[in-house]
Amino acid sequence: MLLTVGAASLTMSACAGNPWWLPAAHQITIQQGNLVDEERLATVTSGMPREQVRSVLGSPIAASPFDSDRWDYLFTRGPAGEAIPARRVSVFFSADRVERVEDNLDSVSGEKPPQSRWWEFFSRNRT
Repeated sequence: MLLTVGAASLTMSACAGNPWWLPAAHQITIQQGNLVDEERLATVTSGMPREQVRSVLGSPIAASPFDSDRWDYLFTRGPAGEAIPARRVSVFFSADRVERVEDNLDSVSGEKPPQSRWWEFFSRNRT
């Protein structure tokens, strides 16, 4: 009986953190979308033809079937599960020429989910 309780407590204490015998989880950096840097974006001017915009910025990541006069370029890069900068550039066209460009200037996207620990659940629900 004492051996069983000792083994159970040893097993439970090993789950409290990352045991020395297990490798730590590696968080990879995920990049999605078209990188639109300031230099290339500065070359897009009002009146520029649609194909010239495509040669400077590349193909848009999102082209709406409902609004063919708007191209959206989205770019995110950062560790999975954390708040990361997300850049959105929208190019609006009128008669196949650039009308205006909108930029969100790297607003933060996403949230890091709260860490869930099993022992906190049991310590709160003990009565």
